Amino acid sequence: MEKKVYHEQMYKYCKLIHESTNLDIELIDTTQSAAIQFQKNPIPKFLEHTRNDDYMVINKKLNLCTPNQIYYFTNNYMLTYIAVGVWQNNTYGGAVITGPFILHTPNELLISDIMHKNKLQPSMRIPLQNYYKTLQNYNGSKRNYLGNLIINIINHPLIETESVYDQQTELVQTNPYVYQTFKESYLAIEKNYEFEEKLLYAVEKGLTEEALKLINKNHLILDTYIYVPNNLFRSAKDLLLIANALYCRTVIKGGVHPVYADSLAKKYIILIEKAYSNADLAPLNRKMLISYCDSVKKLAIKGYSPIITKAIEYIRLNLIEPLSLQDIAEYLHINASYLSTYFKKETGLTITAFIQQERVEKSKYLMVQGEKSIIQIAQSVGYNDSNYFTRIFKKTTTMTPTEYMKSNKVQ
Repeated sequence: MEKKVYHEQMYKYCKLIHESTNLDIELIDTTQSAAIQFQKNPIPKFLEHTRNDDYMVINKKLNLCTPNQIYYFTNNYMLTYIAVGVWQNNTYGGAVITGPFILHTPNELLISDIMHKNKLQPSMRIPLQNYYKTLQNYNGSKRNYLGNLIINIINHPLIETESVYDQQTELVQTNPYVYQTFKESYLAIEKNYEFEEKLLYAVEKGLTEEALKLINKNHLILDTYIYVPNNLFRSAKDLLLIANALYCRTVIKGGVHPVYADSLAKKYIILIEKAYSNADLAPLNRKMLISYCDSVKKLAIKGYSPIITKAIEYIRLNLIEPLSLQDIAEYLHINASYLSTYFKKETGLTITAFIQQERVEKSKYLMVQGEKSIIQIAQSVGYNDSNYFTRIFKKTTTMTPTEYMKSNKVQ
């Protein structure tokens, strides 16, 4: 095949896969040089050094494979790629590499394991977590189906297609129930933006009562112009998902760390999708709003000096690790005695007492989630001895972990 025609064909293959999956994709030659590249989520700079090594391994492996074999490669950072060899006249000429994606949810234990295996500094935890949150999860059969799809696209000629539509495409333009008049829509949108501004201000400041008054009066954000034809229940769910996203971004603006805001958002995405009827959604909307307002009151880091703010963030993001005054001082590059004095002055607690408080608060959140055992929760917040964890928890809350989980069970 002529080189120009071959390149155009491979370009179309890669673009089709990229646009269909939203995954990054590259065509590389036998020297790991990229001939074609589509990226939506580039690897961060601190992981760029892995690319050449990974692609070298992939090239060597595929050169020993047959044209109909797919190579699933996972590196030391648990980043997975699907690689398919490109062959011309039975000669290996390079690979189409799709990814990276992940096979497992990037929880704190997984992140800690990756950091330990790759000897990363504690300061890399947050950038690593943030990057992993952007990756898609293709576990088990999903990964295999995707691999089969890619190799079949690469090994078969593309067919030029033509789109044909039926009369249903006119529905959006003609159905009076889908669209209001321009004037009505304009007024509705204007009114909703005014309401949204007031509500999100209340959430940002943690003003629970004010926020509840607003939703009791106005119901859901944007409820006058978001509508899925013939499915009011789906519409109501979508409204709550929009509200959830807005609340999440707002509490981050209000001083809540993105890690905590994101975990709260994920919790309510699950609860919204699990709802069976409109009757389930109204109390869920109220509960969600209260949770976000409470997060600002309990977790927002505002009013502290920059050093103490960084110390609190470090503690909250490393609860699974052994934490000491000396560790935190070294991370901040300041004197331990100085840190101890000013931490107590600004927070009213010693660092040891603050760490214990945060571990108990984090464990309470994990218990309400209902996804882990007490032993797993204890380990997630830095207690390897579950009996000792139980004693600390009861001393702080007057309840055992089991009692707390029963009394706060999510329905």
